[in-house]
Amino acid sequence: MNKFLSVVVLFLACKTGAFSQGGKNDFRQRTDSLKALGRNILGGKTDSARVASNEKFLLLMQETLNSPGSFEASFDSVTNVSRLTSHDNLLKVYTWTLPKVDMSSYTFFGIVQYYSGKKKLTVIRLEDVSPGIENPQSLKTNSENWFGAVYYDIIDGKKAGKKYYTLLGWKGNNRTTTKKVIDVMYFKKDSLMFGYPLFKSEKGYVNRVVFEYATEAVMSLRYESSKKMIVFDHLSDTGNNAAGPDGKYDAYKLVKGRWEFIKDVDVSKFSSK
Repeated sequence: MNKFLSVVVLFLACKTGAFSQGGKNDFRQRTDSLKALGRNILGGKTDSARVASNEKFLLLMQETLNSPGSFEASFDSVTNVSRLTSHDNLLKVYTWTLPKVDMSSYTFFGIVQYYSGKKKLTVIRLEDVSPGIENPQSLKTNSENWFGAVYYDIIDGKKAGKKYYTLLGWKGNNRTTTKKVIDVMYFKKDSLMFGYPLFKSEKGYVNRVVFEYATEAVMSLRYESSKKMIVFDHLSDTGNNAAGPDGKYDAYKLVKGRWEFIKDVDVSKFSSK
């Protein structure tokens, strides 16, 4: 649990905002409740206690994000939630997970808050259906059949005049393996969509990229903005049917709106590993 908490807390960031005085008091009460419920989601002693806290948390979070002024507000005290703001400042993505006490499985939850035509604020809940998705690399999904993850970075981009948001996410799996994912979020008419063939891999174009590695291992997956690259550990078999980093690095480089796979990247030339 400590390992998971450190991963989530590390990437939590959001702009601060302003409410009216009365709104500030109401918002403070809401965030205090969310903060307490969030602690129970991750630290409840039974699965039923965690589920009950999450149900209350989800309803209160949706209600709060539908409130006037909420887009500009900060939720930095609600530490079980990752909060991302797109660079164009038109949308925010809130994601979190509900882990079982024994860490045998994880369920993911998400809410996207965005401005659509004429500055109308819209809030969409994401429904995680990961257990029923067999080939996530090949699927296009929407808010109702989301391949859930806790996102920790968002990259704005365009292809053929259409806007796409690339997301880097952590995806706990079970006691044996952990996953990370590179996904794409975009709008198709009024629908929020995920997955698009922006990734040119060694085997052709895929809609999203999924990594799976041994739970005890630590895999790096990060965006190097100066190089316009998503850089990640190369995974090799470490025995016991699990993969882990082998000291090499690969990357996806942004070329004309698409992410092209590059093998054996020299990370010593980057600002950090």
